[in-house]
This record gives sequence, C-alpha cells and structure tokens, in this order.
Amino acid sequence: MPKPPKTPRNDPSRDSTEDFPELSREAGLAANTTELANEILLQHISETIAAEARRSQTAMDQSIAKLELSLDGKINNVIKRIDEVAASCDAIGVRQAEAESRISALEDDVTPLQARMNELIKSNSELASQVLDLQARSRRDNLRILNLREAVEGSNPVLFFEKF
Repeated sequence: MPKPPKTPRNDPSRDSTEDFPELSREAGLAANTTELANEILLQHISETIAAEARRSQTAMDQSIAKLELSLDGKINNVIKRIDEVAASCDAIGVRQAEAESRISALEDDVTPLQARMNELIKSNSELASQVLDLQARSRRDNLRILNLREAVEGSNPVLFFEKF
C-alpha cells in the first residue's frame, strides 16, 4: 500500500492533531465540554426565561385580579344605582297609574254633573224670566182705590166696580 505524500508542517490545510493524538483527544474533550457547556447554558437560559415568564404571568394575574376587583366594585355601584333608578321609575309608574285612575274617575263623575248643571242653568233662566214677567205684570195697571172699607166689594169685585 502506498503511503500518502508528506505535506510540510507549516501547511495550513494540514490538521495539527494528526501529528499529536493526545491533542486530538483533548480537542474532542474540549469540543464535548464546549457542547456540554452550551447545553448547560441553554438549559439555564431556558430555565431563567421560564422562571421570568412565571413571575411575569403571576404579576399579570395579580394585576388582572386587582383590576377585576376594582371593576367589580365599580360595576356593583353602577348596578346598585341602576336598580335604585329602576325602583324609582317603578314607583313613579305606580303613582302615574293611580293619578290616571283618579283623573278618569273624576272625569266620569264630571260628565253627568255638567249635563245636570246645563239643565239647571236652563231651568234657572226660565224661572228668572217667569219671575221677571210676573213682577212686571204685578206692577202694570194697578189701581189704587182710597177711602173704601175692607170687603166692601163683596165676593165679586169686578161687578162692584162696574156699578160704582
């Protein structure tokens, strides 16, 4: 078997570990150590990131819980106020219904009273006219006869005065 050609020692393309097998083993160990260190470092970094993520998540959860408590309190106040307004509206509705009922009853009572009042006004007007007529008739053509005794005319005053 032929031997490979020798290359000069200062040739950069030549591997320096070929000449020194212990260096090759140490380089392998160093490479393994570097890989191991990189793995440990990556694991540490991922654990640190995970721990930081858990702390951030916990902090966010606490902030969200505080925010929920604050909002719950404020929302409860708003709901309480809305309930008060709704109760007030209900009370006003009841009062309005009562008022409408009373107004309707009064209107029902007023209608016959207005008709009765119109009848009484008409009757009063007729009676006033009759009274005025009677007063006028009683003042017309009245004769006063003086110096006659009472009951001289007897039972028929017209006949008495025709003969007088």
